[in-house]
Amino acid sequence: GYLDPNEPTPEATVASLASCVRVHPPGVITKYSNSGVTVVGQTTAAVAGISFADYQHANVLGPLGMNSSGWVLDKNLKRRFAIGYLPVADGKGGFNEIPTPRFELGTVPAGNLYTTCEDLSRFVRCLFANGRIEDGRLLKPETIEQMFTPQLTTNASGFGHGFSVGKYRGRKSVSHSGAVYGFSSSLVALPNEKLAAIVLANDDVAMGPVRRLSNDALNLLLAVKLGEAKPKPTPTFKADLAFLRSCAGHYESESYWAEITVADGGNGLLINMSGQRLNLRPVGKKSFQASGRVAHRTSANFTTNKAGRATGFGLFGRTFVRATAPVDAEIPESWKKFLGSYGADFVPLIVTARHGHLYAMTENFFDYRLTPLNGSVFKMPPGMYVNEELVFQADARGRIHTAVLANMSLKRTR
Repeated sequence: GYLDPNEPTPEATVASLASCVRVHPPGVITKYSNSGVTVVGQTTAAVAGISFADYQHANVLGPLGMNSSGWVLDKNLKRRFAIGYLPVADGKGGFNEIPTPRFELGTVPAGNLYTTCEDLSRFVRCLFANGRIEDGRLLKPETIEQMFTPQLTTNASGFGHGFSVGKYRGRKSVSHSGAVYGFSSSLVALPNEKLAAIVLANDDVAMGPVRRLSNDALNLLLAVKLGEAKPKPTPTFKADLAFLRSCAGHYESESYWAEITVADGGNGLLINMSGQRLNLRPVGKKSFQASGRVAHRTSANFTTNKAGRATGFGLFGRTFVRATAPVDAEIPESWKKFLGSYGADFVPLIVTARHGHLYAMTENFFDYRLTPLNGSVFKMPPGMYVNEELVFQADARGRIHTAVLANMSLKRTR
């Protein structure tokens, strides 16, 4: 799968799923799944009798004139390939940025398209034209409609086929964003206005800057095409220093830990949220906007007690409360053998202890809080791996040699 650098084929990835256990029954919940999209891609290949990459070239990339795109690297793409940069967790709360290693993913259909902004614009123009291309039709209008309609929900917002459906400045938007080793990307389209912003960045986990660029581009396009003024940012609020100081401290949610300090000069707050650092700019008495590598102007709102002292806050859909145990609180002796690193050195799974709980850093992204299910199995919290399990395997002497995350075996490295 995604954490395997040994370049398994998509066929091998799909075959490996036979021994896996479903987290949820079919049709019950929408869940992020690279493996699921890989199954769809390999089904297409099996029916067509050719590889997924060849099918895409013949039926999508070629007809659209996306001549600088491909699902596997050829000589032309290798020559033009940008160097990606990957911040690798060091196990000490920091990251070391390295040039990204190159290898083909075993989940090719789920996120391995080599492309350019210009080529993606050809794809978007086809969507805006209801599937028409210069010499015919690539997709039926009703197919486009389904792609742009949230599935398995009656809400106007949700996930369609391949696109997140929502609103941008009151207008319907369809989008897809993400990251792959060393790169971050975003495609946001306003189908009714036929405007789109495409941003490709050669840095991993850079959603904050990418979203800022995307929003600025869309605002400029709306100004040029429709004459709409660019929205003014929410002005900075003059926060009370005593309140800011009351916000400082250690917090936990069901998914993440957080440490808040007062910014130099007392004009805001700084937060380290499970390894990712953000600036909190005050925009109201108890309201802030979080910006940094993983966010751009994301709302953070504090709660207070009768004395006006901060007791908690909400951020990224999580509710944080003051940590009840110190950072270095003791963990059960039986857990200490799980501490350490597992998997490939450029995308390690790092198990640490904080506030008396175990946390697992995955994909150089966040520390996720683990909930014990038994002596060697822990449940992952809401987030990327919601309801998945982390299973530790030991040898005959009780020494931990492997961590199995979402059915992916990761060998211990330290």
